[in-house]
Amino acid sequence: MRCARARTKLGALLDGELPGRELDEVERHMEGCSACRGEFDRLRGVESLLQGALVPPEFPGFAERVAAEAARRRAAAAARPAVLAWLRLAAPVRAAAAFGCAAGLSLGIFLGTGVARAPGEDGDFQAMPRAADELGVGYLAEAPAGSLAEAYLSALGPSGPERGGSR
Repeated sequence: MRCARARTKLGALLDGELPGRELDEVERHMEGCSACRGEFDRLRGVESLLQGALVPPEFPGFAERVAAEAARRRAAAAARPAVLAWLRLAAPVRAAAAFGCAAGLSLGIFLGTGVARAPGEDGDFQAMPRAADELGVGYLAEAPAGSLAEAYLSALGPSGPERGGSR
């Protein structure tokens, strides 16, 4: 075996991963080659240094201190009012949330102004097409009392003879 090939096998030899025949060849080569034997000894020294470096240092009581701090923070968060959590948010996030709430409320007020009025108060309902046939739901006109179809038709607005329309 030549040195170049033997040196490619030194890592596997160190890890104990060489099969029997290759193990015998590499060991025979190292018996007669001081350069490859020296390389193998250097690799073994590096491995022993790394083994010592990979052992984590001991920190007695570390886990207990972390658990105690987590419990303390949890208790402090539970004791704090929810308003303070709002104040901890970044200013742009608070501004965006406030804007979204204001926009939603404004839109709800704007769209809901006509809903609370009685039909015919301002003529709003009469101007809108409310007959079931006009809306394409005429087949629901024969709905039994108390059915979902009747509820849907009543949500459409005035459409009975008592409200000035036809059902």
